[in-house]
Amino acid sequence: MHNYKVKYYYTKGEILWKKVCLCRGVTKEQIIESIKNGAKTFEDVKEKTGAGTGGCRGGRCEGTIETLIKVYEE
Repeated sequence: MHNYKVKYYYTKGEILWKKVCLCRGVTKEQIIESIKNGAKTFEDVKEKTGAGTGGCRGGRCEGTIETLIKVYEE
């Protein structure tokens, strides 16, 4: 039996520790934080978090990041 705790973070009913960019291990929480700190495009998020700079060059995460930008931009 594992003896560790996993923290769960919620916003708008979502778990935030889930990785969005698998290549670089960038979480949904990190991406949302970068959006709240001014990132308005995929390129902005990429620059602030490193998401989209891995082996797939954003092929797996770009769509999800663009959706998060639409949902969380103020």
